[in-house]
Amino acid sequence: MGEASAPRLSTLAATTAGVILSGVLAATSVAGPGGLDPGFGSSGRVVTEFDGSAELYELAEAPEGKIVAAGEIFPGDGAVGAIVARYNADGSLDASFSGDGVQEIPFQLNNTFGGPASNAGGMVVTPEGKIVVAGAVKDPEAPDFDFSVVRLNPDGSPDPTFSGDGIAVTDAGGDDSPHGLALQADGGVVAIGETGDSSANRQPLALVRYLANGDLDPGFSGDGVATSRRVDGYLSVGAVPTPSGDTIVGSTTPGKKDAFVLARFTRDGELDPDFRAAGLGTYTPADRFGGALARAIALDSSGRIVLAATASRCFRGCNNEFSDALVLRFRPSGKPDRKFSGDGQAAIGLGRRGETASGVAAQPNGAVVVAGATSEEQGRFMVARFKANGRPDSSFGRKGLAVTKFPGRPDGLAAAVLAPTADRIVAGGSVGEEFDSFAFGLARYEGD
Repeated sequence: MGEASAPRLSTLAATTAGVILSGVLAATSVAGPGGLDPGFGSSGRVVTEFDGSAELYELAEAPEGKIVAAGEIFPGDGAVGAIVARYNADGSLDASFSGDGVQEIPFQLNNTFGGPASNAGGMVVTPEGKIVVAGAVKDPEAPDFDFSVVRLNPDGSPDPTFSGDGIAVTDAGGDDSPHGLALQADGGVVAIGETGDSSANRQPLALVRYLANGDLDPGFSGDGVATSRRVDGYLSVGAVPTPSGDTIVGSTTPGKKDAFVLARFTRDGELDPDFRAAGLGTYTPADRFGGALARAIALDSSGRIVLAATASRCFRGCNNEFSDALVLRFRPSGKPDRKFSGDGQAAIGLGRRGETASGVAAQPNGAVVVAGATSEEQGRFMVARFKANGRPDSSFGRKGLAVTKFPGRPDGLAAAVLAPTADRIVAGGSVGEEFDSFAFGLARYEGD
């Protein structure tokens, strides 16, 4: 394991993008918390089209209140690449980033739209405004994909202080695909995802730690790469850093009764024996839920772990099923936080067909915000907010839910959410009419 022989990438291709500020149309018409912010785009929404269908998976906040979005682009020639867009605080594309606000990266992100773990390969922004994106690359002469991490300067150019040309490529030991990225206090990053045989029923979890200069960290499992067969890498949904330098990973273990998994790895790449059972916690959904799938992970300001999932529930004698957006909160030790909805698990939905959760964020006051979609409203953005005690926040939107549609684009899924302040929430995802005609969609909501 170590650096792969994949060709180095010294330049990145720019892509032409157009911004459509969506016109006034009824969406979340509630004024106050959960209402669309009229100071963002037009009526609180922005749509960005590219030269090809594009799907947004990741959001991050940059300095000066700017927003960075990352996802996949499908140019139509069978290729798949990563694309990054940076927006000003008012929702316009930031022309100081790569000239037009958009930068294309020639590697493949992890997922397809609506896959089992619908986060992208991972994206974070450093305090200096540098953008770090994880994906996968494949040497034409090699049989498998490898982990790849790119770091861009604030102007969108490759950062030569990271691995010499802005990109680090690592073979984690098999067919590799990153699912998350954690930025640590010393400037290093940990990419997590799957490795091993991609045709197997279960792939081990892989973690790759890079120093701030892009080199593999020899203090992390000896060579910068750690693997664990105790965690399903294919179903891993992301990673969050702790103040002490540990990395917490969320995943799902499928079975007769699906179970959520949290694993905490120390700074040296080992499972932390002080976290639950030898570094690993397994949790089953409450009896009131059926099957469940973890979709996103976050850490709140108190160090508590927040996991978002989609949970199924049956009704009318279980002849039908619908789904709810499910949130689980854990204490820093990994124990379920019973101050959150009594058992550490809370769900919200419109009560008929189904809501799915794809992104999660914790607000400074302890509230939890979840983003996803609702099939009740033809696949529209859904944003829900829970109070710090786990109850739906009835002051937000309508009974804790905000549902948003984009004019002329009946299909939408919010895949990520930001809640950096109490008065500002941003959801981002994909909007369109058909699979081959998606665009980036962002909506900003009023907070408190």
